[in-house]
Amino acid sequence: MFNTQIELGILHCLGVDVHASKHPLVKSCYWELPRIGEIKINTDGAAKENPGKGGIGCIYRDCNGNVLGTLSKGLGLVSNFMAECEAIIHGVEYLLHLVGLSLGLNRTTRRLWKHSKQTIFLGLWLWLGKMLVET
Repeated sequence: MFNTQIELGILHCLGVDVHASKHPLVKSCYWELPRIGEIKINTDGAAKENPGKGGIGCIYRDCNGNVLGTLSKGLGLVSNFMAECEAIIHGVEYLLHLVGLSLGLNRTTRRLWKHSKQTIFLGLWLWLGKMLVET
């Protein structure tokens, strides 16, 4: 069936409900290589239900598209939002490990880091991770 006027008229005469279907909207999307000297992290986190059993995944690529490393981890009971946030946090931590950098956290900073993860205080840590990688 091609949904021509004749075909739709026949269906209407037969008493078949006809609803106009929306055509799918096709959007272009693309992934770009990171710039020279940069490493790109693609992360994802998900939970089977919300909340539910969740996990994360990360992939690290250089400016040539070569895979430098991957990370996957189960999280236990989390919301989708927390899984996404954990993916970012663990992604940055593992990136620092990949490039041989350490946050050099003392006891107080470790407590703050743990608290930051619990309260989703990501901005400062992501900025710090980016600054460490760039230097």
